[in-house]
Amino acid sequence: MSDAPTTMAQVARLAGVSTATVSHVINQTRKLSPATEARVRSAIAELAYIPDPSARSLRAGSSDVVGVAMPAISNPYLATFVHELEEALAAVGKSMLLADTHDDPEVEVKAVRDLIARRLGGLVLAPSGTPDYAIELGRRYAVPLVMIDLMQERDDCDQIVVESVEAVEKVTAHLIDKGHRRIGMVSGLPGIRTTDQRTAGYRLAHERAGLPLDAALSPSGRSSRAGGRAAADALLDLADPPTALVTGNNAMTIGSLEAIKARGLTVPGDVAMVCFDDFDWAELFEPQLTAIAPQVTLHARRVVEMLGRRTEDPSMPAQHETLTPKIMHRNSCGCDPTTAVPL
Repeated sequence: MSDAPTTMAQVARLAGVSTATVSHVINQTRKLSPATEARVRSAIAELAYIPDPSARSLRAGSSDVVGVAMPAISNPYLATFVHELEEALAAVGKSMLLADTHDDPEVEVKAVRDLIARRLGGLVLAPSGTPDYAIELGRRYAVPLVMIDLMQERDDCDQIVVESVEAVEKVTAHLIDKGHRRIGMVSGLPGIRTTDQRTAGYRLAHERAGLPLDAALSPSGRSSRAGGRAAADALLDLADPPTALVTGNNAMTIGSLEAIKARGLTVPGDVAMVCFDDFDWAELFEPQLTAIAPQVTLHARRVVEMLGRRTEDPSMPAQHETLTPKIMHRNSCGCDPTTAVPL
């Protein structure tokens, strides 16, 4: 594709209509046949066309608004990240425009189009799938883009993520060291890179300890509270249920705790637990949760710094950074937090 923004004339040629017809579809100023409108909208999507005057303003220079597109804004960790990102942006005189992609690639495409049409000074994306569309739009309209959450194996965009493999390996190994041999893993959405990485850490701990892996012990909690509860229920229904759980995000942690407590079981008395993602209120839980805690304030600040560097030098090589999370050693794993040593 050309670096130049798509024009209305190009859309019209692809759809086999006049530019006036394209304008009518965009502005809804005349009723057209469903077939004609469908052809025009298909051409708009294929060419990633953003109507004027937005496209003109995009090329006129960056604004003080940064768009943020990510799934599950209701997720406690992401909600905290959004708050910290807003604070970090405000510190450099910028504001934020937020869009929830609902972890749906189609919704994500529309969210990215709508955000970039707002004359953004930058875009932060937690991709739900392949981010080709967002990256192409960012490049075409000279909008600095930083991807978070899912590190992609590509060198055409800036990325900053939290390390997952070694962190999950470390907390799983801690459970093994405490004598657990049947450890369940409530994993996230299948096919998502963070799910793969966190599951890899769980597997790595077993391999290093010489323990066999039982496929029945790692059901998907689909990254949601309801999915986490269903996965934990499935684990606890096994003839030989796990004595400890590793949960892949905080929504699944809540669901898993619900499943455990609904059976009259206790943590860590009946089932020990460690989790990925910390909560502001994790220490108020009973038990207090042993958690892998992404350094969310640092993460947000690094994103803003990365956007700033890309704005200053659009031609610089892609920036990739991986942040090491902290492990908050509390008592859901069965340890006394007052005497627990750092993991």
